Amino acid sequence: MPMFFTILSPATLKTLIWLVVMILVDYAAVITAIMIDFRSGVLRARRRGIPRTSKGYRRSVDKAARYLVTLLASSAIDACLWLRLCSSAQPWDGPSRFFLFSLPFAQLSCH
Repeated sequence: MPMFFTILSPATLKTLIWLVVMILVDYAAVITAIMIDFRSGVLRARRRGIPRTSKGYRRSVDKAARYLVTLLASSAIDACLWLRLCSSAQPWDGPSRFFLFSLPFAQLSCH
């Protein structure tokens, strides 16, 4: 086991694993929403007879990048908060605080 993980208490390691799982779920949900949005846009254009152009695909890629950058920023904020709370001597209630920070960003990136 790497040295970093041996200096963490079992409770801290469990919390860290929980946070990583929550972040992965956030990313998976946003990527799924991006794929659904892209697919529905292509189907709508096909039904209406609108030609699919590189400009439209470029807008889709730009929108996906904005969603993922927003989620990455929320992950960075979560990581900073987690490191700050772990370095303080005060007890805290675990991942529930971080869920409150990542959930609004995940919802923002789904619009």
